[in-house]
Amino acid sequence: MNHSGLHGGASVYRAALYLSLGPAAGQGLGRFAYSLIVPAMQADLGWSYAIAGWMNTANAGGYLAGAIAAPLVIRRLGERRAYQIGFVGLVPVLALTALTDSISMLSVLRVMAGVSAGVMFVAGGALLVDMARRRASGGRAGLVLATFYGGVGLGMVISAAVIPPLLAALGTGGWHWAWAVLAAMAAAGALVSVPAAPREADGAREAVSQVAAPLRLFAPLLVAYLLVGAGVIGYLTFVFGWLSSLEGGWPVAMTFWITLGAAAVIVPPFWRRVMACATGGRAFGLLGLVTAVGAGLPLVFTALPGGLASAAMVGGSFFMITTATTAFVGRMPAHFERAGAIRAFTVAFALGQIAGPVLVGAVADAVGGLGVPLQIAVVLVFLGAVLGFAQRDLAS
Repeated sequence: MNHSGLHGGASVYRAALYLSLGPAAGQGLGRFAYSLIVPAMQADLGWSYAIAGWMNTANAGGYLAGAIAAPLVIRRLGERRAYQIGFVGLVPVLALTALTDSISMLSVLRVMAGVSAGVMFVAGGALLVDMARRRASGGRAGLVLATFYGGVGLGMVISAAVIPPLLAALGTGGWHWAWAVLAAMAAAGALVSVPAAPREADGAREAVSQVAAPLRLFAPLLVAYLLVGAGVIGYLTFVFGWLSSLEGGWPVAMTFWITLGAAAVIVPPFWRRVMACATGGRAFGLLGLVTAVGAGLPLVFTALPGGLASAAMVGGSFFMITTATTAFVGRMPAHFERAGAIRAFTVAFALGQIAGPVLVGAVADAVGGLGVPLQIAVVLVFLGAVLGFAQRDLAS
């Protein structure tokens, strides 16, 4: 396949589409699909909620390490190579996850999957920020970034369409095969995305001298992102299992998950005007409020319509929150280093992801169910949304 057009003047949107397969694999398959598999792993391996939550925390810890290391890798190898290395490293890790029952080994593999995803996410995001700032503007730039981050939803849709029916057919012991299927999906994505990753940003950096942006300038948004990360990831880790336990079982939960991912892919264009016009942390705050309301709906309306409305609201807003933070970085003055700022936001989000699943899992073990801990997760998202509104714009 000849991708030379991408390396010249081809569309930045096409570049975003190719690169979106990275988040699809790293987050959609490597992270969020775990929520589809964890009920089977708990039943087969006798895990508590705390152990199940720990596995997502291990993944988030790896993601944190990858995000911290990403700018160093980018400086040495460039954004394109860093993205490619992260993607290629993810595939064997997912494959090896299918081959062990050991908690310690699974923990190591979850960490490694997180490292790969973190490097890939920061590198791909930094690459597109550079491209979008030069070749798109306003809402168009936001749409380019939303296309990249919307890849997470694509991975969720594909995994949700395959994994629950597979586990229903094979039983709880079929979780090994579920991980093998995820590895095969990630490999297919790598075959398309890795050779097609655009070269432009590696050789076209601005001549202006850049410095690290002081964290105090965007501390409110960093803390807000941490809270939203803790709440939403804690929620997503267990909501599939909680919905599966209600009337309707796994088909209802699967429909919820597919709707969640589909909304992440379809809805971003409708936020385009908000992303273009909202300054500071206003877009983040608005998206966070919609996410909090959506996440709380299944706790009030347990019937399918309420669950689907929740999935549409969360999927259509939560994954745009990452776009809002990256767009905020893109509006920073040119003398601020963008890869470092993206890393700071990724680290904040990862810290939230480390705390969220363990907190929700521990509370679930203590109270003997998921209702109360899921309520806590919703409150965390709401607090993050409110704090986001306090962030002032740095463009001036």
